[in-house]
Amino acid sequence: MKKICLFLFVLLFSIVLISCGSETYTITYDLDGGTCDALVNEYTEDDEVVLPTPTKEGYVFVGWYQNDVKVEIVKGGNFDLVAKWEKKEESLKDKYDCITIDEAISLANAAGETGTAESYYIYGVIESVSNPTYGEMTISDETGSIYVYGTYDANGEKRYSELDDKPVAGDEVVLYGPFKMYKGTPEMAKGWIKDFKHAEVEIDPSEYPEKTVKEARSLEDDSKVTLEGVVAYITYANGLIPNGFYLVDSTAAIYVYGEIAASVNVGNKVKIAGEKIHYLDSAAQGNTFGYPGALQIADAVVLENDKGNNEFDKTWISDSTVKEIMDTDPSEDITSNIYKVNALIKKDVKPGFVNYYINDLDGKTGSYVYTQCNGSDFSWLDEFDQKICTVYLSPLNAKVSDAGCLYRFIPVAVSFDNYQFNEADAAKFALDYYAVDQFLDLYKSDPNLEVITSVSNELLGFSDVTLTYEAADMKIINFNNVDGKVVMNALMNGTTDIIIIATYKTYTARADVTVNIDLLGDVDAMTVKECLDSENNTECTVKGIVASSLVNQKGFYLIDETGVIAVRTTDDVLADLQVGHEVIMKGTKVVYESSKGLTQQICLLDSELVINYYGEHQYSKASFDSTKTLEDLTKLSTDEFHTTQVYVLQVKVEFVEAQYYSNCYVKSEDGSIQMLLYTSNGSQYNWLKDLAGKVVTVEMCLCDWNNKSEWRGCILSITDGETTINNSLNFSK
Repeated sequence: MKKICLFLFVLLFSIVLISCGSETYTITYDLDGGTCDALVNEYTEDDEVVLPTPTKEGYVFVGWYQNDVKVEIVKGGNFDLVAKWEKKEESLKDKYDCITIDEAISLANAAGETGTAESYYIYGVIESVSNPTYGEMTISDETGSIYVYGTYDANGEKRYSELDDKPVAGDEVVLYGPFKMYKGTPEMAKGWIKDFKHAEVEIDPSEYPEKTVKEARSLEDDSKVTLEGVVAYITYANGLIPNGFYLVDSTAAIYVYGEIAASVNVGNKVKIAGEKIHYLDSAAQGNTFGYPGALQIADAVVLENDKGNNEFDKTWISDSTVKEIMDTDPSEDITSNIYKVNALIKKDVKPGFVNYYINDLDGKTGSYVYTQCNGSDFSWLDEFDQKICTVYLSPLNAKVSDAGCLYRFIPVAVSFDNYQFNEADAAKFALDYYAVDQFLDLYKSDPNLEVITSVSNELLGFSDVTLTYEAADMKIINFNNVDGKVVMNALMNGTTDIIIIATYKTYTARADVTVNIDLLGDVDAMTVKECLDSENNTECTVKGIVASSLVNQKGFYLIDETGVIAVRTTDDVLADLQVGHEVIMKGTKVVYESSKGLTQQICLLDSELVINYYGEHQYSKASFDSTKTLEDLTKLSTDEFHTTQVYVLQVKVEFVEAQYYSNCYVKSEDGSIQMLLYTSNGSQYNWLKDLAGKVVTVEMCLCDWNNKSEWRGCILSITDGETTINNSLNFSK
């Protein structure tokens, strides 16, 4: 009735004006309960009227509409306009009787460490979640910020990590709890999450095109993309803080890195927007091996989340082996994809450190799980320890070193299915995992290599697979029986195939390996002493015998009749060496400089293998010193050079193992004098553990790789009676 009366009034008023000869027009407003400065606005034919903005408590004005068409300016005619509204959303702060953070701090100060007897509602925006397991967070409002020790659901029953939906950094939140002082800092002791509102994510869909995961993996780096899939696995940083997850659709898998992981759970089907990148610690090293870095999605936000418990799609995942993954060229960009393998899971516990290994069925080919929590993030693997399992395995990234790229694994899903090896595959398995890898692509001298003639695998339950060898061109390579062993010798330069036949019961398999022979003959080289006597930073080519491994350094001790020098080299060089090989090495003779500055360690740095003459040579002991006692060594000045001498001593070996570390010592026979051996962990000397506590003879060098105030020892060999054990720590065989 009000609207009708208003309209009739305006119409009557207009007629009166027209009858008086005035050209006046009117606007009629339907405010739908709102208020406005003017209900009727008269204007002449030439007037341009900007419409006013009405108000209505609890609502937001949307606009003026005539016949469902939005208008903002009118001119030249009579108008009937309708105001349209949207109900104003009540803010979290308004819904609860919240105190400010400044008031909360005052309450905490007054209550001290005892804390407030009452609980209070407090509103804030989450600055960060420092521990997503317990929900430790910092919130802020316009008055300040405060730390929250832990958060739970609205009833205080489930802790933060157990919540299906939880507030994260940037979200608004209302907490309910008491306040206290802790070590002089105000905090909310325990906050119940009464309500929260996720921060609105604003992206331009045109900038983030929707792709399948497989399509996203092939995009250029820094490409923006929208993806949809299931959260298959969550990774954790130190402190069990979620720092990423695997997203899987029906085409592929990809790793999503960042705090976004705290806002999802395994099984959620999510839609995300982010940028496809490759992460690489060292671009220079990565480029050396063609490794582009770890493929992942960064700076991602969740657009949708069904909060469900869905299985991730496995139909697209191809069968592979751990060996095939390990042998994949780094340039093929396989990181963060998933493969189905049969693998042996092994838990490795050392003092202060726990790790897990995923090995192939030979029990040794494989790599370690990429733990960032000292193994605690993979404790769920304990039930699979020492079992052959079905593993959905992903190479998350690769560790880049001088030797190359070593893939590091994430077991996305594991099951124990009572794996049974098919004995018909034993012959081929012996070829692939034992026979073929014996040979190098290139030999520069006669390897005089003893080859494997029989293979057994207790894990898989087969024994005595027979291996035979024949060279396609026996003028280049031949195989001879020497004292019951089969030995390969290089006769002349050239290229030939080696034909390997494996036989197991009635099953046979064949492999052909191409080998190149380029015999260098004699190479001019200096003695160890000539190298030691040369000026610092001199490039030296030195001939000698590989005597023993260095410890906690990549390299070995090279000895000839004139002396000993520590040789620093790379993993790929070490892979071709064994104790007793005669070699020529080329490197730079230096006084070693650690991150702490110059040391007293002399070594051959950045050494390359010029030629390996192989063999099982006994190194010369002509330069060794047997006149010193352990006490004499401890008194040698650390300001002088003593790292190029082998000392022969009568000592006892002792291990000290604690919860978070282990060490190994040599001690005088009466135990009054001791010297710590240089290690990163005492387990590096486990090869002599059976002799702990006994009086033994050791050949030992002093070392100083990182500016210690006291000398450390490195054992080359240990002799107990007639038995001598050489330190072969860095060597693969």
